[in-house]
Amino acid sequence: MTHSPNSENNQKPPNRRLWLLLLGRTSLAFGVVFLVGIAVGAWWARSYIYKDLAPLVQQNLEQLLGRPVKVGKVERFSLNSLRFSSLSIPATSTDPDQVVAKALDVQFSPLQLILTRKLALNVTLVQPNVYIQQDKDGRWVTAQVKAGEGKGAIQTELETLQIQDGNVELSPASGTTRPKGSVILNQFGGVARFFDQNQRIGYDINGQLARGGAVKISGETQIKAQQTNLKLQAQNLQASDISRLIELPIALQAGRIDADLGVQIPPKLSEIAVIGTATANQIVAKIPKIPQQVSNFNGRFLFQGQTVSLENLNTNFGKVPIVANGTINTQTGFNLSAQIKPVSAKNILDTLNVNSSLPASGEVQANIKVGGALQKPVVNGTLSNTKPIQVDRLLFTAVNTDFRLNVSQTASQIVVSNLKIVPAAGGQITGGGQANIGAKDNVIFNAQVDGVSGDILARNYGVALPIAVGNISAKAEVSGSLSKQPLNLDISSVQVTPPTGGRITASGQVQLAPQGQVALGIQAQGLPGNATRSRLRYFNSN
Repeated sequence: MTHSPNSENNQKPPNRRLWLLLLGRTSLAFGVVFLVGIAVGAWWARSYIYKDLAPLVQQNLEQLLGRPVKVGKVERFSLNSLRFSSLSIPATSTDPDQVVAKALDVQFSPLQLILTRKLALNVTLVQPNVYIQQDKDGRWVTAQVKAGEGKGAIQTELETLQIQDGNVELSPASGTTRPKGSVILNQFGGVARFFDQNQRIGYDINGQLARGGAVKISGETQIKAQQTNLKLQAQNLQASDISRLIELPIALQAGRIDADLGVQIPPKLSEIAVIGTATANQIVAKIPKIPQQVSNFNGRFLFQGQTVSLENLNTNFGKVPIVANGTINTQTGFNLSAQIKPVSAKNILDTLNVNSSLPASGEVQANIKVGGALQKPVVNGTLSNTKPIQVDRLLFTAVNTDFRLNVSQTASQIVVSNLKIVPAAGGQITGGGQANIGAKDNVIFNAQVDGVSGDILARNYGVALPIAVGNISAKAEVSGSLSKQPLNLDISSVQVTPPTGGRITASGQVQLAPQGQVALGIQAQGLPGNATRSRLRYFNSN
């Protein structure tokens, strides 16, 4: 049988077409299977995310935080993230803290989930409103993030918690130096990172305060050790907000502060240590147990642990202007030196809450030291006049004295010693005494008068003497109540040697008031003419 030369070539095209047909149908089958696999996988992934993963995230967030957590519907998802429509952590009967967020973003690693059965969550709260209330022990957050929660096949860990464009209200516990009201932070953002099975937390946060100013905080908290270390930077911060957040030895009530501080918070909150600097601008402050405010407070603070150093601090204590340097320690109290700039006698009496009908004018200055405990400060100093002093009808050209002021909220005591006064009537007055202000309201002051002109004193009080008496030596005691006028001036051992000869002795009492009585018993001997013995009682109604 013979074959045509082209017979083999004629058989090749059908074979090629057959192979192409087989390959095409196989590829189509694989393609269909692949597409079906993708569709099934997508359906399974969607079903798992909606039915399993989303509830698992909510459940494990509850287990991690130890608080009820409610999340909204899943808005969108990808291979490594979920977005919920909302989140809320409601208050409980034992914890008033709460959070409400407009959305919740959760990121995770699917590969880690498949390989290790661990779900490491990176959570972002979108535009949350956060309320945190300080408890009576001074703690701001009592909830603890638990480690490795999840009793099922998947174990959950919280890696990071981020806040995006939030509002935070911090409600402080009441305290003796704390102003009322919460601290509100707007445009609040930050992130917390969890390490060592959530036993160590690092964070970086920043925000704008509703009362003005900006704050940036970075730090770390060790849960078991109950130790927190913070780095705080503040610009133009309202001073009262600092007193609301931190228990200080003084209550900051108004003004602005710039600060760059490190804060160490140990388990015993009374041992809080602060390191760094702060600059005060027009601060108004209140010191416990002291009745008057400190105002126009300008200067620089240096924080060294539990000690605050004041550097060239200019301020007003009540109506008294002061320049101060020194330290205040939360444990040992005050160690301050200060200079009182020239101030009127009236402003001093107003500052000490002395409501006296006895008129006083003039100007004084002083150098003082403040010591003692925070609850019972003691002020020691020296005082001298810069302008003549007038008390009632008596004018003094020079006044110098040492003094001590023991201050408390209910009662204060002023002790005067080494007093030396030069009257305009000549001579000098020396003495000392004390005044109690508050619960024990009384004054007792003893003085020795030497060489003072009796004629000038008599004219000041409207007493017409029959002869010129010259200079007087006497002992005097001022006593009474500052709140119940008038004060009494008891005069004894009066010795007068008139220029014309003879001797006069006297004793009696003067009421130190504009309409006070003058009652003097006068005995004169050896005067020119007949010796006289007289007793004069005088009442001035002017």
